[in-house]
Amino acid sequence: MSSPYARRIEEKRAVHGAERIVSRAHVPLLLLLSVPLTFVYLAQALVFIRGYQDLRVFVCLLELLFVGAVLFHPGRGRDAAGVPAAAAGWLFLAWLAAASISVALSAQPIQALIRQAEWVCHALFAFTLWRHLRRHPRHVKWILVMIPLGFFLVGLVLVAFWFSLQEPARHNWWNGTPFFPHVRYLGYYALAALPFCAAPLLNLGARAAWRDHLPALAAMTFCWTFLFWTGGRAAAGSAVVGLALVVWFAAGRQRIRVAGTATLAALAGGWLSTLFQVSDPRMGFFASIERTTTAASINTLSTGRLGIWTETLHAVREHLWFGLGPEGYRYLDPKPFGVHPHNVLLQFLVEWGLIGAALMLALLALVFHRSFVLLRRETVPRQKTARVAAFALLVAFTVHSLVDGLYYHAVPLMLLFASVAVALLPAKPDEGAASPVLARLTAPPTLRLTALTLALLFTGYYVAFFL
Repeated sequence: MSSPYARRIEEKRAVHGAERIVSRAHVPLLLLLSVPLTFVYLAQALVFIRGYQDLRVFVCLLELLFVGAVLFHPGRGRDAAGVPAAAAGWLFLAWLAAASISVALSAQPIQALIRQAEWVCHALFAFTLWRHLRRHPRHVKWILVMIPLGFFLVGLVLVAFWFSLQEPARHNWWNGTPFFPHVRYLGYYALAALPFCAAPLLNLGARAAWRDHLPALAAMTFCWTFLFWTGGRAAAGSAVVGLALVVWFAAGRQRIRVAGTATLAALAGGWLSTLFQVSDPRMGFFASIERTTTAASINTLSTGRLGIWTETLHAVREHLWFGLGPEGYRYLDPKPFGVHPHNVLLQFLVEWGLIGAALMLALLALVFHRSFVLLRRETVPRQKTARVAAFALLVAFTVHSLVDGLYYHAVPLMLLFASVAVALLPAKPDEGAASPVLARLTAPPTLRLTALTLALLFTGYYVAFFL
């Protein structure tokens, strides 16, 4: 009888030629996804990316590239399927059914279908990443460096662009920041990077020297500088919430060190942001303070959001049960400001109605509860660091989404669903629900067909409407 080591050697030798190349493809692709936002934002400078709709298609195709590399692996079919908690699976299917009715009833069925397909693509990406990390727990390290490294590279390009201008303070940074159609989107990225920069501090012992905190301090300072520079008050407040969670999950006296490092980084970032003052009164650290202290009303304090929310509620009263369909907000008449209602609850209500919104909120509540339970049970340091960062990002993004569109834009959704995959990793490799129906629906052949259908849909949409 052969030993386990001998059997592993035989399995490795069984993969030859092209199969060996394919079997290893998921590793460099996961490395590619470690800096996906760098490529996503740089892609906007290419000729085939001409608008935000193009960018959303590009993001989905990038996710499907990773999905394909995992699902079409020649040895994947021999692995145990592994499905998430049955309650989450059934809630997702119920939401998908209700959302499909919303798409069918939409006045803009093509746009609604593409928008709904984007949600399905993000979910497929998260589930595929969840299964991949379940089989290869060590690859979670790429998730830890994914957001900070991508943000660091983009930030360096922006700094270089600043010093390349003769009068950078007069440049139109509001909607002329390289790679970003709106400067607030840069704030989303900085908000996402902060928990992942702070979480590694949890691995330092209480007796660690202060110099061991310097890498995290420098990384968080870099994030806070851009966050304060964009002038987004909600992003800064949500970042405090996310970092507070990281501090809370620290052990004993370590909390004081993590909190001190995070506070020092925020102060340093606030000071550095003042060195790059711009003429736009909506941007900058002091500008955000002034807009808050001089607001004459709550509507002014919220930058007109109360008016947006009121108009949105009036618009959906006649479509309460199934909403106006995905992307329905864009076609409101008269349409309030922006392309989304600047509130995740109203966004769900507009797109899917009361039924779809309730199902999605129940699913999110289950995800948050399960993530918290698994985080408290985690004992492996690397996995716990990743879980803390992912959970902090989920909370910070959701808090921010109450006044903005982090559940609307493609790149934040990509980050959010990747965090869901990390946060829901089972505490034990063999842990999982044994639902035959869900196991069949999440089997590799079904997921492959779904991925191919989505790829054809997005490609056809891009060719038909953008070329």
